[in-house]
Amino acid sequence: MENRTIKLIIVLSVVSILGILVSQAYWIKKAIEIQDSEFNTRVSSALKIVTKDILMYNQNPSPLIDPVVKVSVYDFAVKVNDRIQPALLEGLLKKEFLIAGIKDDYLYRIYDCFGKTVVNERLISQKAYPTETILYTKFPHDNYFFYLKFPFKRQLWDNIHLWLFSTLVLTVVMIFLAYLLYAVFRQKMLAQVQKDFINNMTHEFKTPITSIALASELLQSDSSQFSYPKILSYAKIINKEVSKLENQVERILQMSEMSRQGIKIKKECIEVHPEILKIVTKFQLLNSEVAFDVDLSVSNTKIFADPLHFCNILENLLDNAIKYSTNNKPTVTIRTYNDRNTFYTSIQDNGIGIERKYQKKIFDNFYRIVKGDVQNIKGFGVGLYYVKLLTKIHNAHVSVSSTPGVGSNFTISFPSI
Repeated sequence: MENRTIKLIIVLSVVSILGILVSQAYWIKKAIEIQDSEFNTRVSSALKIVTKDILMYNQNPSPLIDPVVKVSVYDFAVKVNDRIQPALLEGLLKKEFLIAGIKDDYLYRIYDCFGKTVVNERLISQKAYPTETILYTKFPHDNYFFYLKFPFKRQLWDNIHLWLFSTLVLTVVMIFLAYLLYAVFRQKMLAQVQKDFINNMTHEFKTPITSIALASELLQSDSSQFSYPKILSYAKIINKEVSKLENQVERILQMSEMSRQGIKIKKECIEVHPEILKIVTKFQLLNSEVAFDVDLSVSNTKIFADPLHFCNILENLLDNAIKYSTNNKPTVTIRTYNDRNTFYTSIQDNGIGIERKYQKKIFDNFYRIVKGDVQNIKGFGVGLYYVKLLTKIHNAHVSVSSTPGVGSNFTISFPSI
């Protein structure tokens, strides 16, 4: 999948999510507005009836025009222009609010217009609505209006039945889009890994095949002009390149086998230092230009591991250390040390180093660091993945510390015996 297509999918997904969020916010806002309008209408109607009943109780036939004034959200001022008795007001409010289906707690205040003071104030809880008859008593002052407030009215939760479904749908859509993007990026990554692997494999096989073909052509030409030492050197070239091919094919087949059936290990008690010395001796013979600094001063070197796979771990790390030591005097340092119940083996080089952003990715299967479009170091990108996999199976650990331009230090830690 091309980058342009992926970018288009991302843009469309983001636009879709933003559109859904905007729609969600708009409909929630509209739902709250409708609910508030309906609530205010019911309250205003109930208060008008309360005002009418108060005037009837006071035997005041004067009609009132627009007695209910909305001060703010859930706050109302009611003009009566006549006496207001607290008990009478409270009883009428409870009766009319019950009829109107208003179940919210409210606070009322009765104001004395002459004294400009609050004569009576009380918070009414609908849950505590009394069933007994309320006795009304005469109130000595003339009061002209009362104030009503719903202090605990909540907008959002009152509309939960309206937006819960749309929120659930939005969540499902976002999860689906996130999974879609994940699948697209994963597919692109796998396609790129496959492409890089094929390119690397072609490059790795092409070099030894070319060397073998050239040496064979020389041997098939007039061999009488060649002395035995020269023929022997050509034969060594062919043998060396064939050995490289065998190792590469074996590594690929080994990774394929591990992917299908997993890795079977046979743990046993092994002495680490003799194994390290054997491997270092082998690498010294094949890489005479590399200086090996070996520090094996630890006394307790026994671990419980599969000997074959443990040696493969060390060989992979040493092979990487040599390949990436590209300066004029490559040096590889192998050191062992103990820490409580753990045995450590570190392999350090003075090569090109690894940037911090790549240090976790290098243990992924087939992953190779690419600078531009060129990979200067040969390999398939399976060595460190193999090391990571084997250390995990052994309940061991591998870590890396590196500074670009200075070198890298890989450390494997096994439980010691």
